Amino acid sequence: LPDFRTFMKEKINPQPLELKLQPGRPSPLCSQSLGASVIRILATIPDSDSSILSPIIRDDIAALYEAVEIAIHQDSAIIRNGHSMGGDEALSGRAGLLRALLNIERHKVDNTTSIALQPVLKLKTKLRDAITDAGRRQGEEYATMYSQTEALPLMWPWLDNYCGLGA
Repeated sequence: LPDFRTFMKEKINPQPLELKLQPGRPSPLCSQSLGASVIRILATIPDSDSSILSPIIRDDIAALYEAVEIAIHQDSAIIRNGHSMGGDEALSGRAGLLRALLNIERHKVDNTTSIALQPVLKLKTKLRDAITDAGRRQGEEYATMYSQTEALPLMWPWLDNYCGLGA
């Protein structure tokens, strides 16, 4: 069989791009630069004997750290195209970024990269808590707005409305 790992690594853009995140959309799926950073991190070879972190991977980890910090402090809803939209949804929101962190954590990378990733991976608990806290606040807000005493305990907004299982 062909070496698919080598083939795919050749297709990854080797140049780091300036981190550009859409407001309220911190997922790697919504950012070409962050998406490429996550792919390059996942593509590091676990058998590498190098004890030196490549400058590109170092920049990728820094970009990922910055994206997580931004996401932790973002509001749970954003205005986009004139509509209030959720910022915690699974593909493009904070939950998408959390999923990327979990994938990176479970992926085998070389020891040097693993050590460099520790600060960003420690932030996943804060990110998870930000998503959960937003769900609690939005559930309470929903119950107050609609006089619901039996609202779901976690709710996230989506397109000017609420969705109970959004993140």
